[in-house]
Amino acid sequence: MNNKIIIAAEIWPPDIGGPATFAFKLASFLRSKDIDVKVLTYADYEEKTGDFVAVFRRCFILKRYLKYFWQLLKLSKDTDFIFAQGAVAAGIPAMLVKILTGKKLIIKIVGDVVWERASNAGKTQMTIDDFQKTKSVWLFIHRCLRNWPLLAAEQIVVPSEYLKKIVVGWGINGNKIKVIYNSFDLPKIDLSKEEAKERLKLSGKIVLSVGRLTKWKGFDILIGLWPKVLQDFPDAKLLIVGSGPEKEKLEILNFKLEIKDSIVFAGQVKQEDMLNYYSSADLFILNSSYEGLSHVVLEALGFGLPVAVSNVGGNPELVQDKVNGRLFAYNNEAEILAIIREYLQLSPDDLGRIKMRAQTSVEQFSFEVMTKKYLELLT
Repeated sequence: MNNKIIIAAEIWPPDIGGPATFAFKLASFLRSKDIDVKVLTYADYEEKTGDFVAVFRRCFILKRYLKYFWQLLKLSKDTDFIFAQGAVAAGIPAMLVKILTGKKLIIKIVGDVVWERASNAGKTQMTIDDFQKTKSVWLFIHRCLRNWPLLAAEQIVVPSEYLKKIVVGWGINGNKIKVIYNSFDLPKIDLSKEEAKERLKLSGKIVLSVGRLTKWKGFDILIGLWPKVLQDFPDAKLLIVGSGPEKEKLEILNFKLEIKDSIVFAGQVKQEDMLNYYSSADLFILNSSYEGLSHVVLEALGFGLPVAVSNVGGNPELVQDKVNGRLFAYNNEAEILAIIREYLQLSPDDLGRIKMRAQTSVEQFSFEVMTKKYLELLT
């Protein structure tokens, strides 16, 4: 008999981001295998329909967590597994339900929530690796809250070997940490670059960067060096897809540099519409101080785009320098500028070879491979 599963998510479509996309696709896949899947998530609305429950996220944090815990407790009555998509917002309520009911708990970790919150609050400018070595009372409390559910869980899933090392460094037993790489599936591409640019009302060379507008994504560096790019490619556009807390600061920086027409802030884009953005791009670039295993890098490689990413986190597990893309030091303006200049003047033959290598390199990250491993884990 198949197990009954609750996916305890922290975000869910129409929220954007890898975790939301992953949770939705996994739920759909498991249901296609006749597995009973219930979903609980935080959202900008309240909803209770059949096997889906959304808890309103825009309220006092304790109230929000209590409502999530209560709904999870009710959903757990006739289920076997709780698969929590995060250690804190989903993990803590899931751990409490496990203690009360004895349900098996599996937690997926895609980053360090303590570092992310400290970065967003302006408490640190450190990279995630350096941050692991710091100590304070504030950090001790938050790290205990993060680790508590992980210690209680039977299994922890991470999307990269790099992230496994990070979690082991928190004092978690490595034997219960399983690496399952993220996957991607691309729609059939029947759209030329010219057609995509026309749809987006863009022209010239397009450099695409996708991600949440946070400090550690390094968008300020890309914008800051853009005047130098324009010296060689006057019609070049930096196309930034995503939303987040740094949006206003980035727009102000763009305004001060007087390059407004060359930087395009696309905002939050639905996953099904990303085809237009990838198809329009001449280069995909990601200047981030941390990535567990980036969905957007996988997608860019799958589209056969020239890809350049910072040499951090799980990025080197996806991109081999001068093989299927380029690696550069995070925030290194000279390296980034040199790569942009190099890639924006590649010949059609060079682009063809890059496309073939990029697409071949991500065959191991197919949706079929990932879902097979999750099916073995959850049933």
